[in-house]
Amino acid sequence: MDDATGAPDLDFSTFMAEAEPRVRRALVGLAGPEAASDATAEAFEYAWEHWSRVGPMANPAGYVYRVARSRVGRRRRRWAPGDLPGIDRLPDVEPALAGLLAALPERQRVCAFLVHG
Repeated sequence: MDDATGAPDLDFSTFMAEAEPRVRRALVGLAGPEAASDATAEAFEYAWEHWSRVGPMANPAGYVYRVARSRVGRRRRRWAPGDLPGIDRLPDVEPALAGLLAALPERQRVCAFLVHG
């Protein structure tokens, strides 16, 4: 069924399967993998509870990202190289990468994860 704008209704399960990995990866650069996973889960829980309002939005994934980002901000701590366990043991990754990412300003680090993550 279509909504009033003519866009097809989006099933929550399909939406979550497509959007959850992207939202979580985008947050890793901001907060590290553990906090990103927690905030993403909370944001998708919120989206599920309010799906009648979130689903018809033009960019529901963007909205869920903003909800998750606000959840991360509530328990903000400095992102550290240790937040990417084992990154220094990956064969195609420069061993100093985690430290260099941690040294970037927050916005640049998030951009790097969005583009390359």
